[in-house]
Amino acid sequence: MAKFCNKCGAQLDDSAQVCGICGAPLESDNNAPAAVGGSAVGGIKAFLTPARLKIGGIALAGIAVLIVLIIIISSFTGANGVQRKMINAYKKGDGKALAKIYSQVLKDKNEDRDWEEYFEDRYDDRKYEIASVKVIETHDYNDAEYKKFLEENDLSKGEVSKVREVIVKIKRKNNGASMYDYDSFIMTKEKKGWRVYSPL
Repeated sequence: MAKFCNKCGAQLDDSAQVCGICGAPLESDNNAPAAVGGSAVGGIKAFLTPARLKIGGIALAGIAVLIVLIIIISSFTGANGVQRKMINAYKKGDGKALAKIYSQVLKDKNEDRDWEEYFEDRYDDRKYEIASVKVIETHDYNDAEYKKFLEENDLSKGEVSKVREVIVKIKRKNNGASMYDYDSFIMTKEKKGWRVYSPL
């Protein structure tokens, strides 16, 4: 029957009195723990040293931190980041912020337009305050919806590779009265990443 060192878990000869790896003295057969299934229990106990348990705990904590960081980063980049920027620009009436994330495809087709001024004017005409905007649902277009979108907007797959609709519930305030409404905006994945194709 094989012996295992209680300190480092190394497998040893049956006759060994001292671990040849770490030098720890070995328990005599009289004091040895009862073996279950050979020396599996002793081997597991020897393997799960305090140092190894500490390293395992640190590794698990590191993985948890990494997952949280990925979630946070994803909310500020990609589709989620553009979605958040669209909602913030709409709430604040910030046409300059919207112009930065507006569809590059549409900007290229209308190069003469000053998009910052266009969206600033659009938001300046509002007669109400936006109290809140809550995302109700996000819907990524399936193949049929995607193809129809490309056809209706005279676009190619090279210009737009994905389409997402974001449905929101908007709370508006006007003269102290609150009104609720549902609206949506369209985002497209273009060569330079996600953009807002049809804004709020």
